[in-house]
Amino acid sequence: MKRLTADAYADLILRGDDLKLSQDTIKELRACDKADLIRYHSSLGRAIRNSLGLWQIPWKPKIKDGVDVSKDHPDALSMAILEAIHKKL
Repeated sequence: MKRLTADAYADLILRGDDLKLSQDTIKELRACDKADLIRYHSSLGRAIRNSLGLWQIPWKPKIKDGVDVSKDHPDALSMAILEAIHKKL
């Protein structure tokens, strides 16, 4: 599977191709400050990672202090996708 850009994934989600956002979720995201998007990591972020199959796409780890800080790690990529969705709303 090929990795897309965060913007491309955001477009897929906003079209409802892979994950349909409810109107309530869209309202919440519109009202949310960018700095507060992290609160969606374990809910909407997980749904993004799972529905888009981000864990199945290989990435090259970048380990710093025992933590993978690669921008292509599924956790980081789902956050970038959330930020792209937020920006587009």
